[in-house]
Amino acid sequence: MRYQNLMISLLLLMPVTSFAKDAVPEWAKGAVWYMILPERFRNINPTNDPIAKRVVGNSNNDWQVHPWAADWYKRQVWEENRSEPFSELLAQRRYGGDLVGVFEKLLYLKDLGVDAIYLTPIFESPSIEKYGASTFHHVDNNFGLSREEDWSAIETEKDNPEEWTLTSGDELFSDLLRQAHEADMRVVIEAVFSYCGRDFWAFKDLEKNQQQSKYKDWFEVLSWDNPVTPDTVEFSYKCWQDNKKFPLFRKDAHGFLTKAVKDYIFNSTRRWMDIDGDGITVDGIDGWSIQQVEDLSEPFWREWNELVRSLNSKAITISDFAGTSSEVIDRYDFNLVKDNPLSQLMMDFFVTRRGQEPLSEFVRKLNNLKEKNSNDIYVAAISQLDNLTTPRIATVIANSREHPGDGVNGHSLTPFKPDSTDRKIQRLLTVFQLTYPGSPMITYGDESGMWGGRYPDNIKPMLWKEFVYERESYATVRPGVTRLSENRFDLRMFNTYRKLNQLRLKNAALRVGGCDEEIVDDEKKVFAYVRREKSNEVWVFMNFSNEPQFIKVTPGWKKNLKVIDPFQLKKFRLDKFDIKFTLKPLSSRVLVKKK
Repeated sequence: MRYQNLMISLLLLMPVTSFAKDAVPEWAKGAVWYMILPERFRNINPTNDPIAKRVVGNSNNDWQVHPWAADWYKRQVWEENRSEPFSELLAQRRYGGDLVGVFEKLLYLKDLGVDAIYLTPIFESPSIEKYGASTFHHVDNNFGLSREEDWSAIETEKDNPEEWTLTSGDELFSDLLRQAHEADMRVVIEAVFSYCGRDFWAFKDLEKNQQQSKYKDWFEVLSWDNPVTPDTVEFSYKCWQDNKKFPLFRKDAHGFLTKAVKDYIFNSTRRWMDIDGDGITVDGIDGWSIQQVEDLSEPFWREWNELVRSLNSKAITISDFAGTSSEVIDRYDFNLVKDNPLSQLMMDFFVTRRGQEPLSEFVRKLNNLKEKNSNDIYVAAISQLDNLTTPRIATVIANSREHPGDGVNGHSLTPFKPDSTDRKIQRLLTVFQLTYPGSPMITYGDESGMWGGRYPDNIKPMLWKEFVYERESYATVRPGVTRLSENRFDLRMFNTYRKLNQLRLKNAALRVGGCDEEIVDDEKKVFAYVRREKSNEVWVFMNFSNEPQFIKVTPGWKKNLKVIDPFQLKKFRLDKFDIKFTLKPLSSRVLVKKK
């Protein structure tokens, strides 16, 4: 493989979830997930960068790939004379992130303590997020090593898997999977199979050839073009949410896809589960996260899930369907179903309703969730503080403490850099997410201190330690504002994630252990809980108040037992049989029983 030999030396150096009858794989219980939007993660290979005609067509010959470290709100030269709203210009930006960038940052992810990489869609698509795919069987031409060669394959290949080739992007992805597996990390990709993009090869053929198209039964055509009126477009079709960018695949009266479409989806699934087709899944993905599950029939998903498990019994499938969990599991046969109660509880208590709800009520709600599931189920639940459809957690916190100002171009949330108090709350929330039962998912850049409002401000390019970024200005979205914000890697936030994730890797209590509350003090606003698994114990203390609070608990250990604080070099010693210390305002402490 082209990139494998180049990189091997480096590697030698939202939700509460319900489960299918077959339990989720052991690797997914208590796993730390990391969500990557490849286009915004890291640009290593500029030769595969997007080009103007495939992003903005021929309407803007000045268009260029955006400088990675540029001020997000500053217009570049090609943007200065454009008449579109600024938010539309942001949608036209491309930063050139690629799979080479993900490959190079595997060591970073391993050091961060990541168990599972969650890739947003990677199939060929003109969009930033790669929704509205042009194909399901090739990686995007801007993610590989040979942009034009890959584009040629994508443009010419159809539905026959025997004629499919491996592009440079496909081969690179295969290498990425092999090296991630060698580093003991899993890779799951997100996909949508109920609709495609207008550039999808079968739809392009349909649009061109109309009733004579081989693929006319793949889509629900409402009206055909009339050749007598060449200046008028009568061609119309069913599309997702009435958005013409996303043609829906045709279904019959019972909700079944046509056999040809189903076969194509199943063949594409086989391809990514075992890319070289040798029956060994080391070069295959470890699972799928499917969007818009409810758009397709129950029998389809049951058969599809059976196919996935037949190819890799340890693979995981995740549904976005937000119905009643047990009902959806039985109907669709996914491993996980997102329904978000834990994530929402965290956000309500720590952020949106901070200080309004008694700590005891928060704990009561947590216990109510815990009682509904076995411990195995509870520790596999995925929790998120934000995602690609929400503002960044840092910005949500900052806006929860003040009234957002009036912005323009849809930028209603205050865009400024979070202050030190905001960061204290964010670290407190992060400690809870990483130490309470569940499987935390980190959105790329949260660990480095990224902030941003609603889409697209939440998908800025990744904030890296090695880059020097321009200060962020706001006059474009806050006319008259002269304020500037330093934009640099937040090492303290990163170490909060890194140290706790690394502790999770070493200590089974944080991955699969039970959880008991030791202190729930509404008056002092102090919360303490302990995670236990066999001889492992991890104690977590939190002070939600604005005053220092004295902590004293008797854990029942032997006298003078040494206790490890992952954030301090010195070992913490018991005061005879007690844990005693003073906890600063809006802070936490994690203590690990030394075996």
